[in-house]
Amino acid sequence: MGEQRTALFLLLIICIAVISVLEIGIVKAESKTIVVPDEYSTIQEAINAANEGDTIFVKKGIYHEETLEISKPLSLLGEDAKETEIYFVPPLVDKQILGATIKVRSTALSINADEVTISDFTFNSKEYVPTYDMVALSANGNRIEIIDNIMRKDFNLNLKGDQLRVIDNSVASGLQVYGSNQTIAGNLINGLSSHGSFSRIMENTANGSLNLYGAFNLVVSNSFSTMYLEYADSNTISNNSLSCLWIGRWGHECSNNTVSNNRLTGPGPWGILMAAGSYNVFHNNLISNYTGSSDGYGLAIGGRSYVAEHNTFYCNTLMNNNWNVGTNWEILGAGNYWDNGEVGNYWDDYTGTDSNGDGIGDVPHIVEGCKWDSAADGYVEFVFGQDNYPLMEPIIIPEFPSWLIVPLFLIVTLSGVIIRKKFRVVRESST
Repeated sequence: MGEQRTALFLLLIICIAVISVLEIGIVKAESKTIVVPDEYSTIQEAINAANEGDTIFVKKGIYHEETLEISKPLSLLGEDAKETEIYFVPPLVDKQILGATIKVRSTALSINADEVTISDFTFNSKEYVPTYDMVALSANGNRIEIIDNIMRKDFNLNLKGDQLRVIDNSVASGLQVYGSNQTIAGNLINGLSSHGSFSRIMENTANGSLNLYGAFNLVVSNSFSTMYLEYADSNTISNNSLSCLWIGRWGHECSNNTVSNNRLTGPGPWGILMAAGSYNVFHNNLISNYTGSSDGYGLAIGGRSYVAEHNTFYCNTLMNNNWNVGTNWEILGAGNYWDNGEVGNYWDDYTGTDSNGDGIGDVPHIVEGCKWDSAADGYVEFVFGQDNYPLMEPIIIPEFPSWLIVPLFLIVTLSGVIIRKKFRVVRESST
């Protein structure tokens, strides 16, 4: 009996020892900080020497690298964005364009790993890069962060992955993002293309356009020249400044979006082009000064064989446009609504009165505009419907502080769902 107890005791000790060895073997080494140029003369050498989770800190200075490649989780941090500059000279590689082989520059900075942070650098190119070869920073991974960087002339960002954070960068060229649950905020960019859902696009300024694909995105407090929606549903677009919003571009239908509190200002052919899609809600938008062409529509509806129906417009201000509503193409679908059953829009061409002083006109406003008529070989006046509760005064568009953006998103999204369901039941039951 004593021998059995001794054997069991020894077996227990052996098991504990084996478990301890296994645990020691799987414990990761503590992350460390590598300093460039103190420990390594080049940034790529430091990247190669780093372990997963390490930080590479690059002191102020000018660094010359052909390319940089990151294939493990790590942080690459500059001491100061304006004084920590990397000049890239990517080697030439062959590329097929329209059946011809040409020489182009390879990617300057490539990331193929999750949980990589790039922060506080200026990226530059020592040599001219042709416009057809603008992809300079390419990333493929989740939870990548690109923060507080300055990217000069030829630097275009092409990022793929989920939960990316692209914040407070200055990018001379464009930004393309593919994936969901992104945060793209506070950037100065030439243009943005976002493909994915559940992302937050906030407080960016762009000289070019924003192309949005996907669902349940929040687009708030940005400044773009033009915003295009394609195959984009259930998004919240609010408090932006732009010259044109094109929904359902090229007939790619977009539905159940909420567009509110935006400032659309001409001149230009149109402010909002509701080309293709249904059950979108537009409210509290300022649409003005579309006088720069013979068209000059505040709102344009439909497209070539495109269906735009069951969209609702209320509490919008339309003023100083050549035409408040119009189209260059045919009108297809069951029609759109110019009030929400209680309030309508402000039209600067409404001539009715308000005898009881409730701020709503006594008689409906016939929503007239123009459309191209091939038989008449010109534009003809066209009735788009009527606003039963036209407003007597313009709506003031409020500014929303940053800390209200996410609560606003939740409120607007929820209210938009309720409004659309209500409209569907009321409108469809009446037809």
